[in-house]
Amino acid sequence: MYPLMKLTPFALIGSPERRAEACNRLGVAPDFQGDLPPAELNKYRLLIDLNLEDHTSRFDRYRNQPDLVLVGAAVKCSLISLIEMHQEAPSCRVLGINSLPGFLDRDRWEISHIGETEKNLISQLADFLGVACEPIQDRVGMIAPRVLFLLMNEAFLLEQEGSATRHDIDVAMKLGTNYPFGPFEWAEKIGLKEVVATLEAMFADTGDQRFVPVAGLRKAAFLR
Repeated sequence: MYPLMKLTPFALIGSPERRAEACNRLGVAPDFQGDLPPAELNKYRLLIDLNLEDHTSRFDRYRNQPDLVLVGAAVKCSLISLIEMHQEAPSCRVLGINSLPGFLDRDRWEISHIGETEKNLISQLADFLGVACEPIQDRVGMIAPRVLFLLMNEAFLLEQEGSATRHDIDVAMKLGTNYPFGPFEWAEKIGLKEVVATLEAMFADTGDQRFVPVAGLRKAAFLR
């Protein structure tokens, strides 16, 4: 179990949209915000990179900071694969976060970890940020995206087959599950290209054919 760690100063990195969504839930103001990591990286004790999985080369800068707790986007790639890309074990502490659009503005954040001892660190992180954090095992797709993206894929298949309209599917899902959005509305909110890329990553990780994006979804993403 890790001892209590200092989590300030705190830097929040990511696109303006993702940072704004995260800040809607944070109970503490970041000491630094930006699209790119700060120049003086060694002065920060907590860094949340909401776009890390799309800019994995940044990990080279983060991994040799022994006093840093790094929380990076890790839905399309696992923490293990991120570390293996760079061959050496990092000096910093590493956790993953589901930072896909629409997931940060929720009451509970999914935080992935490699070792069981990191659960204590996640508890500290939740207390510091003022956001409930759910510890989950490190795996491509995490939990909520796996479930939701399968529903999206199936919804596009239903539309492709002519079984139902987008409107009918969205209304049925919201009424039947009390979800805030239907699968097509969710897909638009996240971004169709992001949905396709995430499904492909989950298929590559699992080999499960259910994660192969259907033709209707691929076509809709291509036309955007």
